[in-house]
Amino acid sequence: AGLEVSVVVEVPDAVPDPWYLYFTGTAVAALTVAPGVALDGSTAGQVDVTMSDPTEWFVQLSQGGLSVVEGQTYTVTFWAKASPPRHLSASLQQDHDPWVSFASGGFDVTGDWDLYSFTDVAAFSDTAAFHFNLADSVGTVWIDDVAVTTSR
Repeated sequence: AGLEVSVVVEVPDAVPDPWYLYFTGTAVAALTVAPGVALDGSTAGQVDVTMSDPTEWFVQLSQGGLSVVEGQTYTVTFWAKASPPRHLSASLQQDHDPWVSFASGGFDVTGDWDLYSFTDVAAFSDTAAFHFNLADSVGTVWIDDVAVTTSR
């Protein structure tokens, strides 16, 4: 059995709860549901970064309310594409100070749908959130079929 992060698909005409967009610093971004571009289903999450910031986490597409268990292996998978092509990072981390990461990865995303993943073992148990960090480049990122699975 795995912990499934809610997927940003099949949510008509609304921002897909429980996902939320955070931006600060000089960064400006918007989250929408994009019909007709999804890899799977009819919609994908679309983040438009219109003003960048060198601090990558100053734009985050996030979902909180997760829990991690010490010693369990967490694998995060997602599909993404971008215009123009760009780098993004993603992390499963504590949802409070000191914001320790349980698992993370950096990815060079192209204009074509590709599957991305990263895996790590949780060093301790705690509450967590999942983040896509997007502030360092202007452009559009589409994300679909996000999943977090666990194993021992």
